[in-house]
Amino acid sequence: MPNPCIEEHAPHLQTRFDELVKSGMSEREAGRKVAMEEYKILHDELNVFKKSIGVKSSEYVSPDNSSKVKEI
Repeated sequence: MPNPCIEEHAPHLQTRFDELVKSGMSEREAGRKVAMEEYKILHDELNVFKKSIGVKSSEYVSPDNSSKVKEI
């Protein structure tokens, strides 16, 4: 089932989202996972660009704070 948010803002991620849901993952969890994967891809692309113009790249730090939220 198409996720309206993904469908509207990032249709290229819909296939991955559908695969995760079909494998048994909840829609909420699948949407979050797809977003985190896309964030990593964008980060890596930005670092390639930075390197191409002579700017120091930055280390990837996952914005995933789910383990910290569980501690609360």
